[in-house]
Amino acid sequence: MQLPNVFKHSEPMEQIKLFISILLSDQSVHSALWTVADNQIVVSHRSQVHYYQKDEERILKIDQSLQDLGPDSEKTDNVVFAFEPSWVNDKGILDSKKQQLKEISDELSLKPVGFVVVTEALQESLARENPMLSTVILYISQRFVELSLIKQGQLVAKQMVGRSQNIVADLKEAVARLQQTEAGAGKLPPNVILSSALIDSFKLNEFQQQLVDQNWAQDLNFLQTPVIKLLGQEKILDIVVAEGGRAVAEAHGLIKTESATQPATQKPSQTQTSSFGVPIKPEVAAQTQAQPTPTQPAGPQTAVHQPVTAKKIDSALPDINIPDKPVTDLDDLDEKPAALKKKSMKSKLPIILGVLGGLLAVAVLAFIFLKQAYKVSINLVPKTQTVSQEESVILTEGAAADATATDSAELAVTATATYKEASGEKDKVTTGIKLVGEEATGKVTIFNKTEEEKTFDKGTVLTSDDEELEFELTEEVTVDPAVVEEDVSGETKEYGQAEAEVKAKDIGADYNLLEETEFQIESYGDDTYEAKAIDDFSGGASREIRVVSEEDQTALENELIRELLKKAQQELEDENGGGKYAAATDDYEILEKEFSDEVSDEIETLSLSMKLKVKGLSYTSEDLKPLAQKVLQDQVPEGYQLRDEEPNILSQPAEENDAGDFVIEMNISTEAVAEVKPEEIKQQLLGKSLSEAKAILNENLSLEKAEIMVEPWLASMLFKQIPAQADKLQLSLPE
Repeated sequence: MQLPNVFKHSEPMEQIKLFISILLSDQSVHSALWTVADNQIVVSHRSQVHYYQKDEERILKIDQSLQDLGPDSEKTDNVVFAFEPSWVNDKGILDSKKQQLKEISDELSLKPVGFVVVTEALQESLARENPMLSTVILYISQRFVELSLIKQGQLVAKQMVGRSQNIVADLKEAVARLQQTEAGAGKLPPNVILSSALIDSFKLNEFQQQLVDQNWAQDLNFLQTPVIKLLGQEKILDIVVAEGGRAVAEAHGLIKTESATQPATQKPSQTQTSSFGVPIKPEVAAQTQAQPTPTQPAGPQTAVHQPVTAKKIDSALPDINIPDKPVTDLDDLDEKPAALKKKSMKSKLPIILGVLGGLLAVAVLAFIFLKQAYKVSINLVPKTQTVSQEESVILTEGAAADATATDSAELAVTATATYKEASGEKDKVTTGIKLVGEEATGKVTIFNKTEEEKTFDKGTVLTSDDEELEFELTEEVTVDPAVVEEDVSGETKEYGQAEAEVKAKDIGADYNLLEETEFQIESYGDDTYEAKAIDDFSGGASREIRVVSEEDQTALENELIRELLKKAQQELEDENGGGKYAAATDDYEILEKEFSDEVSDEIETLSLSMKLKVKGLSYTSEDLKPLAQKVLQDQVPEGYQLRDEEPNILSQPAEENDAGDFVIEMNISTEAVAEVKPEEIKQQLLGKSLSEAKAILNENLSLEKAEIMVEPWLASMLFKQIPAQADKLQLSLPE
């Protein structure tokens, strides 16, 4: 496995034997400390898996992961990174990820010495264990699911799809895309490896159970129900350490390379070179090898690939007894006279000459026919390049998006509103406190100290002098005026008096006052009116009860809204798949709401039933295609044009960002085809020899390869050049 030298480092590596491997996914980090000993990669420490939600937390989690490796990890700063496939493209690490890696390296004082891609390391490890392995590898990351088809130890094809909440739907989508390719046209092998660096074993087991009950042969094009094996986080870490470590150690001479110990017979290379000196796909190379060549007659493919032991010609022929003279049906031929022999020869001469003349005429006619019928067909195969781009697209509701925008911040797609209802009930223990009880009652004597009659209305307030407790008259009371009498000792004043019943204004035992308690009547001074308890007051009592408060209703309503909102949002997201998506918003409308009790009702538990309508933004993969075409068009190299085929769009359901916008992360890719001008090529080839024509085609930078075919096949033995007539040269391009 080759490790691209994407990071700068200046110190020689020959004497360095201690390394760190850091396995990064979009939301987790897993590390290992390893060394090279006895020509082997030996892991000394492994960290726990540390998870994070935001990119800003990644460096902190990597630091915690490195601390798990112990003090020995501080003795080296050489790091081999391992990434998921979404971190790289055909050119290497994505530019956005390179900047993140630079920040990680600078912040933690790390020296990157290379990287591996998790899925490639996994394929390499499995092929090393079983060179003839045939299996389907399903790798699950945070946003994508990648399916790799391995046949007889070779990677045949792979497909990446956006990950939804349904692993079965993701697998079906990946298989459906795979079947559209030539490599996936056949039945899939009955082995599936489920793997992930992010998802723990418990969740992988859940996915395994979901997959077990599928109709694999009918719905997923497998030969039969496959055996599903799991590769969890620890195993994935060990594999990337082993494969990445081996490549780094071999590159720096710390262990012997595998080629030095391999036998002379080697496996065929996965990538071969075309006649133009450019790599061609393994399946194309296999087809080319299977075609008969001018020196190799057509026959079964096994005859092409199986070696044959050659024998000497004389030893291969059977023993033949050749007579000294021809044998005829005349037993006495040798005894005939010489004249008879001469006569016989003369009689045969015209016949021989006639036969020769006829053969010559046929040959001339055949030559003329072949000359007239001779024509050349050339199949031109243009070069192709994969064009890919990652973009962020904002969902907008209402006005159509600007499909001509090229800046990723301006890319938008119009979404339609969709709604999902959710209903439910919830209970809450009440927290309101209410004081209930009885008011105290009693009788008082009201004294009128004025010389005028006084009437006190019902409800007149009497206040106790000592505790300032308030009471009210229960009925209207009229008190006679005071009477002044004179006698020998002087004047005496007899106050007017009247009995009245009073009732406390509040509840509680505090209002059970004692006999002779004095009262002030409203705001009157005690020199005008006053009152005094005739006997002890009684009946006053109080107690606390649990009641519904306004805060109880508000808290219960908010809790149920959150639950129903989350429920409706999850139902919207669960329906994603098959090219249709909905982004759940926080916008909702309360359709129904009913509390079991009102505020101040005496109750221990309050109940609420509610129905919500939650809004979502709905869009389809078809809505993304115009934007995808525009984005890719700007990435097409000069001299190339996009295929007419629809681009491959990998996307996750939209997620809300910090600004409140719903953003779709898209990975768009397709193939650009070199522009080939058949008429110009045709004019260059007319009248040229076949060798000159091949040289001209080889030098054409827009061609991947060209196949020259001469018709009829006998003409190829007589004519070694391209016809000069334009109508006898046919150039064709793939449809």
